[in-house]
Amino acid sequence: MNAITRLAYVSATCLLLAGGPVFPSDREPDALPDRYRKLSPTKFTKLAAVWGAAEEVEGAIEAVALSPDGKQALAGSLIVRDEAKKNTDNTFTLHDLATGRIVRTFKGHTSSVLSVAFSPDGKLVFSGSEDGTVRLWDAATGKELRTLRGHEMGVNSIAISPDGKQALSGSQDRNLILWDLGSGKRVRTCKGHKSGVTQVAFSPDGKMGLSSSMDHTLRLWDLATGKVIHKLTGHSAPVLNAVFSPDGKQVLSGAGEDALRLWDVARGKELPALNAPGEVDRVAAAFLPDGKRVLSACTDDLRIWDMSTGAEVVTLAGPKGTPMSFAVSADGKRVLSGHEGGTLALWDTETGAEVGGWRGHFGQVAAIAVAPGGQTAVSAGHDGKLRLWDTTTGRSLRVFAGHSAAVTAAALAPDGKRVVSASMDGAVKLWDAATGKALHTLTGHEGVVTSIAFSQDGKWILSGGDDTTVKLWDAGTGKELRTLAGHAERVNAIALSPDGKLAVSAGDDGSLNLWDLAAAKATEPRALAGHRRAITCVAFSADGKQVLSGSKDRTLRLWDVSSGKKRQTFVGHDNWVTAAALSADGKRLLSVSDDGSVKLWDAVEGEELDHVAVSDSDDVPCCAALAPDGGSFLVGTVDGVILHFRVPR
Repeated sequence: MNAITRLAYVSATCLLLAGGPVFPSDREPDALPDRYRKLSPTKFTKLAAVWGAAEEVEGAIEAVALSPDGKQALAGSLIVRDEAKKNTDNTFTLHDLATGRIVRTFKGHTSSVLSVAFSPDGKLVFSGSEDGTVRLWDAATGKELRTLRGHEMGVNSIAISPDGKQALSGSQDRNLILWDLGSGKRVRTCKGHKSGVTQVAFSPDGKMGLSSSMDHTLRLWDLATGKVIHKLTGHSAPVLNAVFSPDGKQVLSGAGEDALRLWDVARGKELPALNAPGEVDRVAAAFLPDGKRVLSACTDDLRIWDMSTGAEVVTLAGPKGTPMSFAVSADGKRVLSGHEGGTLALWDTETGAEVGGWRGHFGQVAAIAVAPGGQTAVSAGHDGKLRLWDTTTGRSLRVFAGHSAAVTAAALAPDGKRVVSASMDGAVKLWDAATGKALHTLTGHEGVVTSIAFSQDGKWILSGGDDTTVKLWDAGTGKELRTLAGHAERVNAIALSPDGKLAVSAGDDGSLNLWDLAAAKATEPRALAGHRRAITCVAFSADGKQVLSGSKDRTLRLWDVSSGKKRQTFVGHDNWVTAAALSADGKRLLSVSDDGSVKLWDAVEGEELDHVAVSDSDDVPCCAALAPDGGSFLVGTVDGVILHFRVPR
């Protein structure tokens, strides 16, 4: 399936990069995701990194935990390998929060891993499994240290005491077991639930235990005696989770198809309910460390609530599938969630924005632009967001959210301090690169804005759209300065000359127009004729003397600006050219095609130097950016990742 049939639009933008170092490698080849390893090497091009391709787990992530220092995460899940036999690989994984990479896989359980936890010092890892055991592991080596046996059925939940000396486990066998971690021996068994235990917790002082159950109740336990202090009733559905407040005075519980409920620990009585979602398939909740806010998870998203008012504060939402598990960081600033589709997400609790560098765009990467210094790059996605990347590590630094539809194009200001984006929502937005905040929204186009560009001095913004026009904007005020009309059909791509005096625009009607922006009034454009079909991308050379164009006629052409004559034609793609980039020295050219390939060309001789069949990875290339010296390039794909290739200089 090609990009046209899979997506409504392909924003095909040609990019010219000036200044800055070649992007360094951030991963060894054996650390690349399996599906992309076959892309490297080709003749001499080498795939150095894959940005935004977090290593995901097959199946729903049923359990997650954050390390005390907030740098690592555990993920346990039911990983179905054979739907008929329900076979699982019975492992769980340790992830680096900075990169999303799997650091370690823990193997030893004989059935699915249902619960995971860290010790207070982060040195030990604990897991509970469908096999009925609780296991202790060395976090640094992945070595199994001890197996605790005592449950007759699967262990749904485990908790570690505040001092790290005891563990509490809850099982489908309806019982809780208190364990001494020093000896590995059972201290006592707590019995009373009429159905399986779904979650357990220690009170902040470690003296009480809390359990929720499929029997619709919660119980508070005296861990010194194993006796029930209070039985909490009121839920009309199985209680999926229960947690203590940070001060230990309250308990919060969540049940499927039922509201969140708040309980007084001392009296064992229900307190006024929160205004939380009720008609959902599943509800789970947790206190944030300040005790003033509550996090809830339901069918479609996670939400944060104000405890004093019961009002919703922020929603953590993204196209990742039903949240199955979550964990809150010690400082309350981050939430880690595990989802039905096997993805992990990290969220900012203040803004509700997804943070970190685990996953790139959900859906096609429409455009990539690199800052002049080369240290950062920005990508535009059909998920309606932009991402700022660290080109050294390949990590996503910031997410820009504000468009109400797919983002079709993006550009960075010459000083790297601002980002401009175009969208299917008809708007152009100017952003602060440091904060991710929108500075201006430029409206004037009728319909989709397809392309965007910054002038070299950062004073102007140029945009093109479905309405067949090109617009010039004041980047400081956001005001429209001029409208250029000369295309009969949609404007697919635009570019500004380095001196800001000329603009070039490419139309779906096959026209390629040069505009004189230095003229006091809008003048008729000068046409560069030669392509036989729609032109999809354009760019100026670094000296402004040449224009590069790519077309649905499967060719690229290099034009002399002064004479308007064609200098070189590049032939070799089996389908239309979607994007292209020209190195600053003018010696190398990069092209992307709907045939699933990326080609590197000798811009002077017109010869193909190398070919990468991205389609071999079951992905489709959409856009590209080439380093100034041609020694490295980036490719954005339909599946939302950015491929980083190195080329010997």
